[in-house]
Amino acid sequence: MFKNLREEIRRLAATQTITVPLESDEEGYFDKECPDQKCLFQFKIFEQDWKDIVRDEEVFCPSCRHAAPATSWYTTQQVAEGREYAIKSVKAGINRACVPTRRNPSVGGSATPS
Repeated sequence: MFKNLREEIRRLAATQTITVPLESDEEGYFDKECPDQKCLFQFKIFEQDWKDIVRDEEVFCPSCRHAAPATSWYTTQQVAEGREYAIKSVKAGINRACVPTRRNPSVGGSATPS
């Protein structure tokens, strides 16, 4: 069990990113929010337009004209949900690592009770 836990902790320490799924609404729009703390203007943009038209290196707020990379335009709610998703992913990995593994008694090991 502890070997699995050590391996999982090493794997988590080496993980740089966790991919959080982000879906458009029922009409195909993404919710976006200006990352400028003085603005935080929320708007919608068609998913395909965000992927095809918006430049990754610079997006402009339609309200205050603040410019920031495309990776900065998540809503406050999306960030909170992403954080919760990441925490659940880490907890699930640790929980899986803590489950005792069964050994095959016919190979010389003893069975581990579940």
